[in-house]
Amino acid sequence: MKNYLIILIVFSSSLIAQSLFPSDLGKLNNRQLDQLKAQLIENDPDVTMNQIVTQDRIPQVQLKSSAPKNTKKVYSYGYDFFTKDINFYDNAPTPNDYILGPGDEISLTLWGETNLKENFIIDKNGSIFYKNIGFINISDYTLFEAENILKEELSKLYSTINSSTTYLRLEINRIKSINVYFSGLVNSPGIHLIHPFSDIIQAIIQSGGIKGIGSLRNIQIIRNGKLAHDIDLYPFFNQGNDKFKKIKLYDNDTIYVPPVGKRTWIKGEVLVPGYYELKKDESLYDLIKYSYGLTAFASSEFIIKELIPLEERSSDDLSYKTFVVANEQSKEIFLNNMGTVTIPKIPGVFSSVQVLGRVKAPGNYPYKNNSLKDILDLAGGFNDPDFRKSIIDEEILILRKNEKKIYADELTTSYENANNFQLSNGDKIFVYENVDYDNQFTITVNGEVANPGFYSFEQGMTVASAIAKAGGMNILADKNGITLTEQFKSQGTDGDILVENIPAINVNLNHILSPNSKINILSKQNSVKIIGNVYNPGLITYSKNTTIKDYIRLAGGYKPESKKNKVYVKRTNGEIKVVSLFRGSFIRIKSGDLIVVPKKEKDSDFDITGFVSDLTSVLANIAAILIIVDNQN
Repeated sequence: MKNYLIILIVFSSSLIAQSLFPSDLGKLNNRQLDQLKAQLIENDPDVTMNQIVTQDRIPQVQLKSSAPKNTKKVYSYGYDFFTKDINFYDNAPTPNDYILGPGDEISLTLWGETNLKENFIIDKNGSIFYKNIGFINISDYTLFEAENILKEELSKLYSTINSSTTYLRLEINRIKSINVYFSGLVNSPGIHLIHPFSDIIQAIIQSGGIKGIGSLRNIQIIRNGKLAHDIDLYPFFNQGNDKFKKIKLYDNDTIYVPPVGKRTWIKGEVLVPGYYELKKDESLYDLIKYSYGLTAFASSEFIIKELIPLEERSSDDLSYKTFVVANEQSKEIFLNNMGTVTIPKIPGVFSSVQVLGRVKAPGNYPYKNNSLKDILDLAGGFNDPDFRKSIIDEEILILRKNEKKIYADELTTSYENANNFQLSNGDKIFVYENVDYDNQFTITVNGEVANPGFYSFEQGMTVASAIAKAGGMNILADKNGITLTEQFKSQGTDGDILVENIPAINVNLNHILSPNSKINILSKQNSVKIIGNVYNPGLITYSKNTTIKDYIRLAGGYKPESKKNKVYVKRTNGEIKVVSLFRGSFIRIKSGDLIVVPKKEKDSDFDITGFVSDLTSVLANIAAILIIVDNQN
């Protein structure tokens, strides 16, 4: 047991690196324990604690949020109407029935035999002061009434007013705001200065709008402690009914917004899905009407998930009920608060055939009252003379479902007989391509030839014959400097054909080309390039009898740590010549060659941290196994 304690101490010190805690050992289930025991009985040295645990991971309990995964906010009908930013003082005209009062600024104009214009502000007593007349009370009168009062008073000074040779006009320059109180579920409750010409919607906008839980269908105007008006805004939002505009607001009115009484979410195939507020006497029919009706794809049956009111529930586990109703029943269905109405989309009816392959417009087509020829003509290509040449029209394949067997029936016909071939629902029509028609394989010859460019490919064509087609090499061409790139096709992991352009190595004139090959003839070079671990890498003038050792010496010689037995030469055609201690003197250097002198790699330093980590991991696994074996005994 003492040994076990020692191992346990070592094991505990390494638990963080292993992400395995002592509490996890007690959570191993019977299957894991049996598996570990079986491995120990078989003396399998490769089994580790982590292998056993990860094969059947100890379950972890996580507390997950009950919020829906889709966090997109559901639209609530009508509330965005109050998010406007309008200067009502610049846009509201003066109504004919506006009552003048203290704070209003008026403009008095006389013209005719007497001409003047004066501005007055109605004082707190409702009067203006006119020189030589005194105070004139015009408060609590309309503009028309105040104008007649002023005509009567000013005719005492200007007698021509009564003889219609002097005219008088009264206008409002600036008006006083009214104090309106807002209470209930508004965004900014309290007293607000409101434009006196405002209707109920304009007043709510000026005060900051209604909260998302406030009613839009029971807005109350309270005047002198009594309910003066009860306003429903849905007729205006949904039908443009603006009767509310006739309701005038007065100073010290209170606008109260109560909470929503009943709200239902309608989603699916309606024109405007969202949350809607319903009155007690309104049905599913009204809800659909407020959402602007059903779409053309709406089903005739609706799904309703209804929340049972708290006072009617027998248990919270039974707080919802779901049922289906038909569209014609909608006037008889009265919904509870916070219910959900889903208008499904009509299911698709599969009545088509599919055309695949060499046609201009592959896809699905209706099969009823159509022959195979009709469908092929719709898919396009058979009546185009040039396109038709790329189609194998003698053998059109049709796969047809057969309920008596797993595999489909294979039927074949020609386009010529397609008019007599009747299709079935779900047929798949395969039109095959004439692959020989569009094959226009070419090769490319570039570089130092007489006529570089594209040339047609022929079976068995060699590098030499391709260069001959291009007019042969010119005087600048390096006969040893022929490079070749060819297409290499392979199958990818997903089954697709991968096409790669890969340079060929050690190309000679007898090399047989493949389609789309690219030949490049390099120009002659009078130098040799040396790179790698030498003192002066670069270009060195080519000399016919100069050896590799001479070129390395001309480049300054080997630097320390050079791999002298790994030096290699790369020819212009891609061929590699490895220089060994015995072959170095026999390799002939050609102009344009590349000499590479590799450098020895430094031995990596001993990683003490990694060594300790690996050792700790091994000790931890051993300790875990010993503890479990001891527990089993």
